Amino acid sequence: MTNATESLELTRVGPATPMGALMRQYWLPALMSSELKAGGDPVRLLRRCRALARRGGAVIAEVEAERERLSSRERGIVELIAQGQSNKEIARTLGITPETVKSHIKSVFTKLEVDKRAQAVSRAQALGLVKHS
Repeated sequence: MTNATESLELTRVGPATPMGALMRQYWLPALMSSELKAGGDPVRLLRRCRALARRGGAVIAEVEAERERLSSRERGIVELIAQGQSNKEIARTLGITPETVKSHIKSVFTKLEVDKRAQAVSRAQALGLVKHS
């Protein structure tokens, strides 16, 4: 049995909570960004969820493959971006040049299919690559 405080802690899903961490670790997106088409038809979520239920493990493999696309250096850089560091600060922290940081960020943007730092952090958090701050 749990007491009221423990129950509250176990059911909270925000950042830095046990259930929140568990949900983010096993969260499966209903739709990958690569499946969206500019100006395309709206996605019917119920139909999409049924398709996901049928595909099961294939979706997990798809998410895992996307997670693996970032190198450990790229994940580290996204983590530092999430902490609010500039390119120069990231370069100092990692002992590399700002140009190298820019090159890694460009690669991250390409791999995560984003074009802004905030989008890269958000996408990486959704994939469980960096922690929610």
